[in-house]
Amino acid sequence: MKDLFLRCALIISVLVAITPCNRIHSCFSEPGWGDTRMVFFNPELGEDSTGLKPFFYSYYYLFPNDYDGYTSLGQDNTINDYRRNCREWQAYLGGKIDLEDIYKVIYGSSADSFATALKTQTLGDFLPGNTFLKALQKPANAAALKYLDFAKRFEFQQFESASDPWEEPRYYQNGFRQDSVMLDRLAQKSVQELEKASDPFLRQRWAYQRINILYYKGGKGVPDSLSQTFAKYFDLKRDKTVLLPWALLKVAELNPNLEMANYQLALVFERCQSKRLRAIQLFASKSTEKTLPYARNGQEKSTILTLRAIQNPGRGLSELKRIARLDPKSAYLPLLLTREINKVEDWLLTRKMTGQEAWHSFEPDYDWDENYDRKMDRWRRINAEKDRQYLHELRSVVAQMAAKLQRKPKLAPFLQLALAHLYYMEQRYPDAWRTLQAMRTGNNAHWQLQKNIQELLLLPQQADVRRPAVQASLYKRLHHIRENAMLLSEPARQLSRIYLALSHAFLAKNDIVTAGLFFGRASRHTATRVEEWWTSADAIGFYDNLASMKDLEALERLLQKKKNAL
Repeated sequence: MKDLFLRCALIISVLVAITPCNRIHSCFSEPGWGDTRMVFFNPELGEDSTGLKPFFYSYYYLFPNDYDGYTSLGQDNTINDYRRNCREWQAYLGGKIDLEDIYKVIYGSSADSFATALKTQTLGDFLPGNTFLKALQKPANAAALKYLDFAKRFEFQQFESASDPWEEPRYYQNGFRQDSVMLDRLAQKSVQELEKASDPFLRQRWAYQRINILYYKGGKGVPDSLSQTFAKYFDLKRDKTVLLPWALLKVAELNPNLEMANYQLALVFERCQSKRLRAIQLFASKSTEKTLPYARNGQEKSTILTLRAIQNPGRGLSELKRIARLDPKSAYLPLLLTREINKVEDWLLTRKMTGQEAWHSFEPDYDWDENYDRKMDRWRRINAEKDRQYLHELRSVVAQMAAKLQRKPKLAPFLQLALAHLYYMEQRYPDAWRTLQAMRTGNNAHWQLQKNIQELLLLPQQADVRRPAVQASLYKRLHHIRENAMLLSEPARQLSRIYLALSHAFLAKNDIVTAGLFFGRASRHTATRVEEWWTSADAIGFYDNLASMKDLEALERLLQKKKNAL
């Protein structure tokens, strides 16, 4: 009995040592959807490198708040557009000007400091050696300097702090106030400068400032004035400047014609990255069909439908097929297809893997009585069957697309990966494996990573994971995944989901020891519920509930072997 006690004490002490520490809170709250949902098809496969990351089917998109960093997902988009504007200035003044110098002046310096330096004729000391400032101070570029001074003054007017600097700061105290007198002066100045501007580059920028000021100034007739100014100085067919979508967003926000505003928002979404989030927020899905007649071609129609599809948290295959018919080359198809796969993963794999319910945009509002659980269980069973049918429909569509586009090198591997994963969820494991082996990933690291993830999920379904050869194959793929984890949308959480899948694979073969070790890894960033117990902590709970004494002795030998190897 004493030996048994010592053995258990040894195992527990080693597990405590290797188990990651978790933060302890003063009260308990059950895990959130992001902790329990299952995602194995990497959302990054739906990124087209033009700012679509904020629209992945993720916790951050469905449940944004001020504390989870959701808005930071759009920061890269904003910076990309800022640099696009800087490149326009660089082309206007001459390619020899350093792009970073332009960025520092326009976006990296305070409006107050710039205006003060200009007024005191100390621009040379403001940012010493800055090539952009040197170019602006040349007599030939006096009009450009005058415009930038105006833009900085308007920026200062917009974001002047409303708090008294002599008061003690308090959280959420600082706001912003607008100087109405100064705004009127700036509005008048923008009209004067716009009328006499002869340079096309600067004329469009003065028009943008005019639209900006009208938007913030408000008043009777402003929507019409915005539309007229935009129509006069911007050409939707010809102009490529980033100012066009920035200005068009202001026009759309105040446009009383809802359908036309929807169309304008779709153009904004298509033509710049930084305003995509705002366009999605403002887009009125209920008016989508009435918006379509405003579109000039199939591509614009597909973009309008894309905005509605992104807003839809439910089944969206019919919309996806419609978009593909209108614009087979749509840059948004990989994103939309990835979203549908991630939805089905949540609906069909989450409960199986974690014991938790998937997230649904709708659940019935049954009376809370003695029959509530029975009614909810019945609803979930019916809904799960519908989800399985939807999976088959989705797989069929993807199979058709993969066959049709097999000669498209930029899309074919993505579709083959999608098809293989859908076969996996249908439990058609040989078909999934054959699809993977027939594809070529080339040098695309994202495709290579997803192929390794898929093979890791499939191997336990086709071979005994207790065999050393199979374990070696699993290790090879797991090593590749860990080495390239930063290509995943949520590296730590995604790795934990993969560990949980491996835990299930070994548990199915009654290898409690290995299953528990993988579970310990998985529990760092996932949470699991079974009938008897909750855990989001470590492997100890797993062994406490599932391990026999024989299992614990095997674990002891394994840990001792590892200790001796060190």
